[in-house]
Amino acid sequence: MYAPLIAMWDIVPEENWKPRKFLQNIVLPRVDHLFLLSSNQQNYIEKRWGCGAKTSVVYQHIDAEFYRPEAPAPDGPIFAIGDDAGRDFDTLIRAVNSLDVHLVAKTRKHLIDLPDRRARIDQISERLSHTDLRKLYADAKFVVVPTYQTENVSGVGSVLESMAMGKAIIVTDNPPLRDFFVDGETAIVVPAGDEAALREAIVHLNDNPEKCLALGQGGRAMVEKKFSNPVLGTRLAQQIRTLVESKSRESTGG
Repeated sequence: MYAPLIAMWDIVPEENWKPRKFLQNIVLPRVDHLFLLSSNQQNYIEKRWGCGAKTSVVYQHIDAEFYRPEAPAPDGPIFAIGDDAGRDFDTLIRAVNSLDVHLVAKTRKHLIDLPDRRARIDQISERLSHTDLRKLYADAKFVVVPTYQTENVSGVGSVLESMAMGKAIIVTDNPPLRDFFVDGETAIVVPAGDEAALREAIVHLNDNPEKCLALGQGGRAMVEKKFSNPVLGTRLAQQIRTLVESKSRESTGG
């Protein structure tokens, strides 16, 4: 017999909350294995705790049966969503301010109000059911996921929900998110904080429904291949079996 394996699901890289920082400093070097949502986190863990070798990436996952494509919405609004600290709505608002577009922002974050605004901006701050949220995605022409540079996978839920719905996305080139899209195939990727690049991408998709359709189809295919719940189950089960078999060999000297 051998001691049971202890594995941990994901980490929180931003350690500005002292109790969490304290606990992670104690726990992470001592667990047998870490299942991570992003390959970028492996480098962070190696630099921070020196234990990157005992990690494996399982990726974030999405219910691709609930979030699935509906009819295209070429006359729908641009959609953006998110409440976490990593979302960069300021750059998004500056990017659309001079454009004749309709933006729906589902967030509790404060949205800046700039002079000479042409864009119509509607903010939804109240909580919504998953069904109502899915309708916002379905009604959107395309989705923008603007983030700052972060250590965590800020925005990954929005990216996967959009892709599962078959929606084109514009996303910030934030390293922890790079596992979840392919520039030009499933998304248009723009530098962090670059409002000019973001504006150009928005204009491009707004004027090209065929590109929206192609990116959306590419995103849906990527979700089905890599990020759906059944794929996660298979991947996680295989990694757990590998860990258990390795531990068994160690205990028997095999």
